[in-house]
Amino acid sequence: MEHVLGHKGKRKCLVSKTSCRRDIFDSRVLKAFHERCDLCVREIEESLNVLYEDVVSRISTFVKTEWSNASSDLISTGVFCTGNVEGICLVRRLKEKIGLEPLCLNFQQSELYPIISYLREHEEPKYVLIERFESLPDGFFDALISLMTDDNEIFNVVLLIGLSMNTTSIYSRCSLESYTQLAFTFFDFPSPKSALNAFTDVFTFKIDSEVEIYISLLDFLLFLNKDLFAEGFNRNDLNFLLQEEGFFSNENPIFRSWLSFWLTMDVKEMLRVLRELKKILKDIDSSITVEIKNLENDLLGIDERKEELKKKMQLSTTNKSNSGRRISSKGWQGFRDNKAMLEKSIRERKALDIQSGDQKRFVNLLKKVLSQFLVPFSKMADVEKSLLHASTIVKELCCPNFKLAVEHDISAAVLKDMYPHIDLCLGYRLVQSMAKTHTKILVDEYASLLKHELKEVEKGDLIVRVFCCLGILEFLGIIHCSADKGNLSFQVTLNRSVREEANDGLSPKENLPVNGSNNEVTPSSEITDEDRSILYSPDVQRSAINNLVIFSILIFVIPISSMCLLKKYLFEDYMNCTNSQASLYAGIAAIFVTYSLVAIFAHIAFKEETKLEERFKKKL
Repeated sequence: MEHVLGHKGKRKCLVSKTSCRRDIFDSRVLKAFHERCDLCVREIEESLNVLYEDVVSRISTFVKTEWSNASSDLISTGVFCTGNVEGICLVRRLKEKIGLEPLCLNFQQSELYPIISYLREHEEPKYVLIERFESLPDGFFDALISLMTDDNEIFNVVLLIGLSMNTTSIYSRCSLESYTQLAFTFFDFPSPKSALNAFTDVFTFKIDSEVEIYISLLDFLLFLNKDLFAEGFNRNDLNFLLQEEGFFSNENPIFRSWLSFWLTMDVKEMLRVLRELKKILKDIDSSITVEIKNLENDLLGIDERKEELKKKMQLSTTNKSNSGRRISSKGWQGFRDNKAMLEKSIRERKALDIQSGDQKRFVNLLKKVLSQFLVPFSKMADVEKSLLHASTIVKELCCPNFKLAVEHDISAAVLKDMYPHIDLCLGYRLVQSMAKTHTKILVDEYASLLKHELKEVEKGDLIVRVFCCLGILEFLGIIHCSADKGNLSFQVTLNRSVREEANDGLSPKENLPVNGSNNEVTPSSEITDEDRSILYSPDVQRSAINNLVIFSILIFVIPISSMCLLKKYLFEDYMNCTNSQASLYAGIAAIFVTYSLVAIFAHIAFKEETKLEERFKKKL
C-alpha cells in the first residue's frame, strides 16, 4: 500500500524520495570514509617499507649492477620470498630507488605479444617484476623465457620474481630449458613472524612521553605483583591483560586480588613503592606527584604522628576526669550514654591506628595512578590516530599463519595435560611385561625400569611420577602393594578385565597370581579345554536350545490364548461383563500368566546351572 487516507480525507503518499541535501551528505560521508581508508593503507605501507628497506636496497643495487654488466647470455633473475606479507608496495619503493618503474606481470596478463612488443620497442635498460609467481598460468613463464632468449632485439632486461612461501614453486612451474637460460640470485625477506615482531616492537616500545611512562608502569606493576603472577608471565602478557575496558575497577576479580595484596604491605614496602613511582612520574607536573610526596612524608614521620596523637588523647581524657563527678543515669538514658561512650572509644582507637589509614591512602593512590596512565592503546592520545594499536588487525595483516601457530600452542598444551595418562599407560604395560617373569615385583627394580621409559616423555621429577603411577594402579585394583622383610613390593591382582587386556602380546604366565608371603605360585582358576568340554558339552547345549525354543513358543501362545478364553467364557458369558470390562480383566490375567512363565523359565535355568556346578566341583 503506497497511500493512506488522512484525517480530512486527503490521500498521502507513503513512498518518500530522498532530498538532494541528503544525497550530498551521504556522498560527503562516503568520500571521507574512502579517504580514511586510503590513509590507513598508506600508514601500513610506510611501516612495512621501513622494515623491508634493506632488502629493497639490495634488490635495486642488483638491478643496476646487472644493467651495467649485460655481457652474459643468461637472463639475470632475482628471486625473493615475501612470505605472504601484504602492503610492501615494491613497485613504488623500487621506482624510488632505481628511478624507473618496472613492468609488472600478474595472472590477469595472459597474452605474451603486448609484453614482447613492449620489450622490443624500449631499448633502454628495463626490468620485469612478477610479484606473485604462483598465480601465473601454466606454461606462461616458459613461453616468456623462450621468446626473450630467441629474440635478438630484446636485451638488457632483468627479471624479478616474488614468491609467496618458498623457492620450490620455481621448480614446479619452470622447465629445464627455461631454467638453464636464467642466472638466479636469491634475496631473503624477513619472515611474517619477524614482520609482526617489528610492528609490535616499533609501536609498543616507541620512545615518546606517554608510551614511555606506559612501559615503565608495566615493569613497575610486574615488580609490585611478582608474587601474584605465574611463572613466565611477562610484560606482553600484562599489556594484553590491561587492554580490557575498565580493568582498574572493583568489579574486576583480578584487580581486587591486587588490592588485597597491597593492603598487606608495611611502611618500608610502601616507601619503596612510592620512590619507584616518583622516578617514573618525575617529569609529570600534576596533583598526583604532590599526593605521592605528601604520603611519603607522612610515612617517614609516622612515629612522631603516633606520639603526638597519643598526647592529644591523654590530654582530652585528663580534662574530662577533672571536669567533675559523673552523674549516673538509669534506664534508657543510661543505655544511650553507655553506647555513645563505647562508640567514642572505638573512634579513638581507630584514630590511633595511623598505619591502616596510610595503607588505604596508599592503595587509593596506586589505583589512581594506574587507572590514569595504564589505559588501553585505543584511548592513548599519542597513538589514537595510529592503526597499529589494534593488535588483532596487525596479526591479520602481517601474519597469515598466526592461526597455525595458535593451533600448535593449543596442541602442545593438550599434550602436556595428557602426560600423566601417558605415564600411567607406560607403567601399566611395564607391569604386564614384568609379570611374565616375576612372581613378586620389587618396587626398586620396577622404578628403575619405569624411569628409563619415562625419561623420553617429559622433564620432571621421575620418582614422583613413578609413585603416582603405582598409586593409581593400586587404586584401580591392578596391583596390591605389600612389605616383606623391609622390601616394598607388589603383586598383580588378576581380574577379568586385566586378563583380557593382557592377552595382547603376553604369555599365559601372567595369569598366575603372586603370593607375596612364601614366593610360591598358586594355580589359577582359568578355565581349561577339559573344563570347557564339561561345561559346554553337546548334551548341555542341546538342552539349553530346547528350553529356549519351548519357552519362546509358550510365552507367545499361552498368554494370548488365556486372554481370549477368559474374556469369552469367564468374563462375558459367566460374569456378564461388558466388552471393555472383559478386555481389561483378560489383559490383566494375560500379564500375570506372562510373569509366571518367566519365573518358571528362570527357575528351570537356575536348577540346570546348579547341576553343572556340582558336576564341575566333583571333577575338581
